[in-house]
Amino acid sequence: MRGVGIRMLTTVLCLMALSVAQAEILFIPKRDPAQEMWTGRKPSFEEASGVSGIRDVRAAETFPTGGSSPSAGDAHRNTARANRL
Repeated sequence: MRGVGIRMLTTVLCLMALSVAQAEILFIPKRDPAQEMWTGRKPSFEEASGVSGIRDVRAAETFPTGGSSPSAGDAHRNTARANRL
């Protein structure tokens, strides 16, 4: 992905203008060590955050679909969860 220093398929950068502040959320695939043996190593959430400068990095599988969008309230819950993965 250009612009944030990460080039991976299934990566989504979500920019939201909230009433209080702006939010940036980077969605990347979870690491799968067994698959990475064949496809190459992917960055962890922490590494992606360090490279991109975006603090809120979440699993791509949690990207909302069907017209919903991530909320600021979700940011704290999902960031903590993503960091544990």
